[in-house]
Amino acid sequence: MLLASYYFYMCWEPVYALLLLTSTSITYISALCMDRFRSRRRRKISLFSGIFINLGILFFYKYYEFAGSLITDFFSLLNIGIDIPRWNVLLPVGISFYIFQAVGYAVDVYRGTIKAEKNFVVYALFISFFLSNELKICFLSLGKNISFRMRILMQDLD
Repeated sequence: MLLASYYFYMCWEPVYALLLLTSTSITYISALCMDRFRSRRRRKISLFSGIFINLGILFFYKYYEFAGSLITDFFSLLNIGIDIPRWNVLLPVGISFYIFQAVGYAVDVYRGTIKAEKNFVVYALFISFFLSNELKICFLSLGKNISFRMRILMQDLD
């Protein structure tokens, strides 16, 4: 299922699988660090590092063009010629979904609601797979009760 999820992203643009892998890896490492560290300061640094990088990815792909045009328009009102480079990137499918899934997971680990998932493949599947209600049931029935948020979603099915 994990390979199928990554293949789905690669059908749009092959580099998006690397983007998803980067986001997943960063959050996975961040959560493992939070789980291991006892110092509140180190746990916060791990949390905010993971969140900052993931939201940076989201900002770039969703809002870079918008922010660039606002800055250009603002400076043109002041008669200052500034040109923000355009990237013309296609928005990755589901980027908000998997970024916010990753951020929510990191917050859950930080709060101690759940333990960090030790198995990278299980965690990567949790992040990359757009779960329908039926697939959530299947996924959770395999004993992979990964996230507090997943339990909340399952309550809606009852």
